[in-house]
Amino acid sequence: MPEHYSWWRDDAAEGIFDLKQQPGKSIMKYRNGDLSTTLIEHYLIDEFYFSIILVVDGTGRRLFDGIDTGALKLKLTGMTRFKSGIVTISYDSQ
Repeated sequence: MPEHYSWWRDDAAEGIFDLKQQPGKSIMKYRNGDLSTTLIEHYLIDEFYFSIILVVDGTGRRLFDGIDTGALKLKLTGMTRFKSGIVTISYDSQ
């Protein structure tokens, strides 16, 4: 891994916070996992986009497992329905 990515292993929340202070484009992260939990716990996510894809029988990690969601203030900002049946909803973090 290149040296300028070393913060990723050491303290992802601090690294993302520092990136957000710099001018430039948005940061986008896909999928769920430990990094998602860290970013949510440190209030580093400005917008959430969820794609709802019907799965009859599936398993996986839930995005907000183990997180105190009482402090999250989310405002619905949009919804898109696709012909395939997938629905994408977006929320701003307040």
